[in-house]
Amino acid sequence: MVDVSFIATVYNSVDTVSASLQSVIEVIEKLPNLGFEIVIVDNFSHDGTYEKLLDFKAKAMNTRNLKRFLVVRLRSSRGLGRQLAMRLARGKYVIPIDLDIRIDADKLAKIISKYRELKVYKCLILANPGVHLICPRELLLRIGGYKDLNYGEDIELLARILHNNVAISLPIKVASDLRSAEVLRERRYSRSILHFMYRKLSLLKDRALAYGLTPRKLIREHRHVHKNNIIKVALNLMLHLPIFIYVKLNKTEGFSHISTNALLVDFLTYKTMVDPKSFGFTREDVIEYFRYFRNTREFHYIARYLDEISIDLNLKG
Repeated sequence: MVDVSFIATVYNSVDTVSASLQSVIEVIEKLPNLGFEIVIVDNFSHDGTYEKLLDFKAKAMNTRNLKRFLVVRLRSSRGLGRQLAMRLARGKYVIPIDLDIRIDADKLAKIISKYRELKVYKCLILANPGVHLICPRELLLRIGGYKDLNYGEDIELLARILHNNVAISLPIKVASDLRSAEVLRERRYSRSILHFMYRKLSLLKDRALAYGLTPRKLIREHRHVHKNNIIKVALNLMLHLPIFIYVKLNKTEGFSHISTNALLVDFLTYKTMVDPKSFGFTREDVIEYFRYFRNTREFHYIARYLDEISIDLNLKG
């Protein structure tokens, strides 16, 4: 029986997949009483990533409680690939991960164990790049899962989860990046300067869709949160004008008419935070940003409108 499914998408990550997956195996080995699987959607990598995945799979299947290791290929966005991986998964719970990170096995194993022990029928938001969520698979599918986006698919999903009041949060760091800069991340996608520019524009469009960006939100956040001057705000409006039209036509203006989905996620992650002691951690383990979020400009901006929001922290849902 499969209890927990690790799901991922990957593209041209031959330098990181083995180290990343090895850290997943370390988590699995620390929880011998649970059954695990790994489901990966490869976006037709051409740098040897797919072959490395198959080699790793052959060795990993010696892990006693790894019940299944599935690798499929599909030309897709990150969001569509994750959605396919989730539909192919068999576990009661899913943990989406990136394959350019190294997981802290001790921390994540402790969280998985406590999460199951509490019998939580809510998504647990970890607020950590690379490993941001543990959730009942059935619940994720019920609220629609991932959208067909190449950027911000996780933010859009988290905003929807929080908007539907089916989340608690434990914003601690459970992984570290294996790539040192965004440029290195983008290099695997770009075949030329023109392709790089095209991709950047495409990501800007997906970001606007994922964040629910509108002219009003952009102006408000740039003025009140980022404290930008009028010239910077005007330049940003001009840059985003075609994208605003696209967002309007697609009717994806976010879950709040006040803020972007990204800021809404930060605010509700803070509001739904559980006592870290219930998962065996201390307040010092909470990501510093969230420890002091109430003192940030972002909090004061959004709290003026949303501080009275009703949050249900009933763990059993």
